[in-house]
Amino acid sequence: MEGGQESPEPQLPEISDQLFKACNDDYRHNAILRTGVTRFFLFSDAYMTAALKLFEQLNGDAYLANTLVYPLVFTCRHFLELRLKELICGLTYATTQSYTFSKVHNLEVLWPSFVQLLKSVDSDAPVEGETFEAVHKLIVEFNSIDPQSMSF
Repeated sequence: MEGGQESPEPQLPEISDQLFKACNDDYRHNAILRTGVTRFFLFSDAYMTAALKLFEQLNGDAYLANTLVYPLVFTCRHFLELRLKELICGLTYATTQSYTFSKVHNLEVLWPSFVQLLKSVDSDAPVEGETFEAVHKLIVEFNSIDPQSMSF
C-alpha cells in the first residue's frame, strides 16, 4: 500500500457475530443508539465529528487524500443535510408544537424551507446579508455535485 501504511487483515464474520448488542463488557466501548426526531441533534453532530476526524488524517499523503475524499465529502454533505433538517424540525416545533421530519435530501429544497421557517419564527432574523448569501452559494455548489446524497 502506498504511503507506507499496511492494511489490516480483514476479519470474516462468524455465525455468532452481531452488529448491534445491548452492551459490551467494556463500558468504554458502548454507544447508545438514539432514534427519533426528538433526539435528532446527536445525528448531525456525529457526522460533523466524523468529518473532522477524517480531515485530521490528511497529512499530505496523496494516497490518503485520494481515498479519504469520498467518505469525507459524503460525511460533510450528510452533516449539512441533517443539520438543516434538525433546524427545520426545531423551528416547526416552535410554531406547531409537533415534530415533523422531512424525507427530502435535496439541499436546495431544505435551505429555503429553513429560511422561511426562521423568518416565520423571528421576523427580525438576519436571513439576508453576506453570511447567508455565502452559505446559500455553498449549498447550491454542494447540491449541484450531489443533489440526492448519492454521489459520494
